[in-house]
Amino acid sequence: MEIGKILLLTYIIIASNYCSNLFSNSLKNAIENNRCVQHLILIILIMALLIIFEQGNSIKFTSNKHLNVIIMTLIIYTWFILTTKLDLAWNVAIMIMLIIYFFYENKKNNDYKNINNDTNLSCESKNELYNILINTQKSLLLGIFGITLTGTFIYGIEKYNQYGPSQKQNSSYYLSQQGGYMDNNSFNMVKFLFH
Repeated sequence: MEIGKILLLTYIIIASNYCSNLFSNSLKNAIENNRCVQHLILIILIMALLIIFEQGNSIKFTSNKHLNVIIMTLIIYTWFILTTKLDLAWNVAIMIMLIIYFFYENKKNNDYKNINNDTNLSCESKNELYNILINTQKSLLLGIFGITLTGTFIYGIEKYNQYGPSQKQNSSYYLSQQGGYMDNNSFNMVKFLFH
């Protein structure tokens, strides 16, 4: 990764909060009030970042580069949506895991270069070392996804118990009017995930 890209991206992200007045009122209202537009912008942002940092090529689901980017975008988008349904402790755990993953990924890239440049290692030894690095990276990713799924599942159970079918009709009417998780006195998973 180039430092210039990271610095530019940092400035753009920080400045983006102050530039919303430059949008037309209709676009500004759509972004602020329409969940579908917000989700679409998130998908475009994830896809753009994957393309900028050329991460769509690191994991190959298919031989088509563009399809790989789309698949990775949908995986990251789904993961992000699940992280919005977590209590604070789970989010802190995920942030710690992401920081560990970030440092490991940097170490892995340096180790790749060192292994590749080491003339004393045989091809078999290099492949074994590459596999160790890749398997450790996969384990960290699985840990992050595992924490996310576990936290989301526990949070979903809490919300189901809180707003589930055992609640009175008046509370379900109130919750559905306020954009809660209830529809017709039953727990609505779609509203839970995307609200």
